[in-house]
Amino acid sequence: MIAKPPPRFEEIPPEILRQIATVSVRMPRLYFYPIRFVRKFFWARLKAIHRSMLKTVPQRRVAIDFGCGSGVFLPTLANTFDLVEGIDIEAHEAKEIVKRI
Repeated sequence: MIAKPPPRFEEIPPEILRQIATVSVRMPRLYFYPIRFVRKFFWARLKAIHRSMLKTVPQRRVAIDFGCGSGVFLPTLANTFDLVEGIDIEAHEAKEIVKRI
């Protein structure tokens, strides 16, 4: 049996997010904002959620991200859970993230 690597937070590089961003509001520009401090502050929200999941969810089999938006949290969920589903009414950017990451 192959051991699964430990869960890790996956911050998507701003260059990738800039390339796949559309005019949609699904991906807030703050995820790839040019000022690093602003970017880090915005990503900190998702890091806090990830830390909380690691502490409170002992069996991480399935995650469903309802309203996944652009999908920026999907790679982190995939590093943490065995199966991840992202659901949103507009999933273009999320599909691009899944393909690239």
